[in-house]
Amino acid sequence: MVDSTTNDTISSRDLFTRQECISVDLYSSAQENLLAALPYLTSPLSLVGSSLIIWAIWYDRQVLLKLVYHRLVFAMSVMDWINSFGMIVLGPWTVPANYLYGRPGRGTVNTCTASGVFFSMLTGTVNYSAFLAISFVLTIRWEWKERRIACCMEPFAHFFGFFGPTVNAIIGGANQLINPLWELPGWCWFSDNPPFCIHDKVYCMNEGTLILPDECVRGEDFEDYTTSIGLTFVIFVWGVIVTCMILIVLKVFRMERSLQ
Repeated sequence: MVDSTTNDTISSRDLFTRQECISVDLYSSAQENLLAALPYLTSPLSLVGSSLIIWAIWYDRQVLLKLVYHRLVFAMSVMDWINSFGMIVLGPWTVPANYLYGRPGRGTVNTCTASGVFFSMLTGTVNYSAFLAISFVLTIRWEWKERRIACCMEPFAHFFGFFGPTVNAIIGGANQLINPLWELPGWCWFSDNPPFCIHDKVYCMNEGTLILPDECVRGEDFEDYTTSIGLTFVIFVWGVIVTCMILIVLKVFRMERSLQ
């Protein structure tokens, strides 16, 4: 964010005369429209792909669902299907029509909350990807058998992949933590409303329109949730998946050397 002085607007408010505000104008109108349209461009492709995987596994479920790998892929595809379906049906239009701090939609607080709940399912897809990587490592690197993986790892995969994101999304919605994202026009997720109400600073947007420090109407504690979600995402994506792939590569190299 870049500091900018908005003398004309600020001078009309005696409390903030000649005070610098922090600019939050991140996008042009065209960029905002593009960001709002992205769910309608990418979600149908994801929905079709997930549907095909679900159908393929379910069609031969008596054989495929006996294996941990296919059960994890099936569950991951279900989570992705839920997220993609929600982004299509509950897209950018769900942003409240009276939202003053970004691109307004045609919805209400309730539609925005519902959209954010579905969007939260995306974290479940990522978590399942991490546990797929873990299952590969356990099979290749440490030669775990199918029954041991199903007993000792798979329950954790479903907890962090399905129950964790679902419960987190429901708690966020029930505690009014899901609101429009000013930094991502047309999207709703964990955020404060009005924006920056948890910070004692003055922000300006839309050619000098001020966002004054005010009491939070919704989302006062949202940062506690986004921090935990962010740490989980980083740990699973960069920690678990990358580490597992490195261990697999090293194991394959050792196997190749032993055969030479």
